[in-house]
Amino acid sequence: MAICSDSRKLQGLKYEHFLTGPAMTNRTLSQSARQKNVANMLANLRIEKLSPSESLKPALQAYVDGQKTTVDLLNEVKAKYVTLRRG
Repeated sequence: MAICSDSRKLQGLKYEHFLTGPAMTNRTLSQSARQKNVANMLANLRIEKLSPSESLKPALQAYVDGQKTTVDLLNEVKAKYVTLRRG
């Protein structure tokens, strides 16, 4: 899953810019609340002059539909963009 089409723009930004609200199970949020979270996240991206990539759209819809949690989304972002460094 990609947050923006230009990964260089992600440098220096925190994941909190992309995933709004505390990590909760989808059972605690209504679909309209999850939709609002997505709308807020997209607004945050626009403020940062970023745009979501095409590969993010299905994951966001899965979140709105209650199939994924914010933790799932965060883990997907980490898997794609965070390199494990061992010293």
